[in-house]
Amino acid sequence: MTKVLIDIASQGDAIRCDMGMLILNDVIQKTWGGVMQANGFNRPSDEFWGKAIAAVRRQYPETIFMAEAYNYDFTNPPEKQMLQNLGFDFVYDKTVLDTLDSSNLDNVRGYIRSQSQDFF
Repeated sequence: MTKVLIDIASQGDAIRCDMGMLILNDVIQKTWGGVMQANGFNRPSDEFWGKAIAAVRRQYPETIFMAEAYNYDFTNPPEKQMLQNLGFDFVYDKTVLDTLDSSNLDNVRGYIRSQSQDFF
């Protein structure tokens, strides 16, 4: 998959990863751990995104990484923050898009007020 990301980076300036949190080790462990163990698979020692983003940026250092993600509280720090820690430049969830799409300024203000300062 890292080779695919490098190929994509060679053709553009940004990569968007839908549901990027689904391949975090803790998320996989909590959702598929039993199945994986039963089939002889072990948890990776490193997070995929950290290694993959570093590999892309070695060849294409200006590549922007953006992830759609949701906090399921499976990871510490929460999923969105973990993705940023692993190298994503931007992380968003669909709630932001739905709120903006509502064309209701009060909904947008309410959403912004409901977020912690760490969100921004």
